[in-house]
Amino acid sequence: LLQTPEFINNTIDTSWLDGLIKNKQLEMDTDPQMVVMSAAVVRAHEHVEGIQAAFRENFSKGQLSVQGMESLMSFPIEVTYQDVKYEFEVSRFAPGMFRFKIGNTAVEAKVREQSDGTLLAWYAGSTHKLTGKEEPMGLRLSLDGTTHLLPTQFDPSELRTDVTGKLIRFLQPDGAEVKKGKPYAEVEAMKMVMPLVAQESGKIEHRK
Repeated sequence: LLQTPEFINNTIDTSWLDGLIKNKQLEMDTDPQMVVMSAAVVRAHEHVEGIQAAFRENFSKGQLSVQGMESLMSFPIEVTYQDVKYEFEVSRFAPGMFRFKIGNTAVEAKVREQSDGTLLAWYAGSTHKLTGKEEPMGLRLSLDGTTHLLPTQFDPSELRTDVTGKLIRFLQPDGAEVKKGKPYAEVEAMKMVMPLVAQESGKIEHRK
């Protein structure tokens, strides 16, 4: 990383490291299938937690409804990794126990959330420690201490950033042509001003 031209010339931006990983310039040793399965486990757990939280909130307000109950027990999960989209059909057959089916292959997983928020998960014959955070660019997954970015499906018509901060200004006027690799806006985060760089060429449209 320290020997890359971008780092030496101090031209790195918010998408620099993710771009290296996406372009396979930074090799990751983890089996891609294990990364995909781990991401599916994290998203399945979060899906169930979200529905259960909604049920609890409704019950606390005295609202009794079974709407969404079916999606608590059976639901689809999508994972995109290394330019391949995986579509799982997930069945929840007991608390913390899932069956993931893709094509003719089925894998069972057992998941338990620990006190620090991490997931202790068993699947594919071994136990793994997982955390996951959904960001504008996709899922940031930690698998046994190694971080992987699983992007949302790339839509070149959308300009996104994984930086949480305040949009200071647009560097290109509404309707202007923006070239790939050129900055189109600036954000302020952690008292630093950083440029946002276009991933593709096109015409920019301001939306506030």
